[in-house]
Amino acid sequence: MGPPQLSPAIATVVASAHVKLVEKKERQGVVFLTNKIILLDGAMGTQIQKRGIHQRPESINISHGEVIEEIQGAYVQAGSDIIYSNTFGAHGRNYPDPEELRKTIHAG
Repeated sequence: MGPPQLSPAIATVVASAHVKLVEKKERQGVVFLTNKIILLDGAMGTQIQKRGIHQRPESINISHGEVIEEIQGAYVQAGSDIIYSNTFGAHGRNYPDPEELRKTIHAG
């Protein structure tokens, strides 16, 4: 069984969202000792919408956690080295209830 088939949009995002690191380069407090191109995951919101789920992407961490795991797994299988948590819009303006915000971030 080969890697999952990703849409051209995912493949483009994965291929274009890379960061080339050289020996001992520091990024956000983390030192990488590599010269490998590091691939990041892509557009989580787009992938959620393609699955017919139309709600705030971060709320899906709780209501459809299996979908988030599936999307992140597809990015890993496609070669992503780094997977971001699904918490882009998880902040006080979108989630005024602190407990709901905490649960959403934790689930992401």
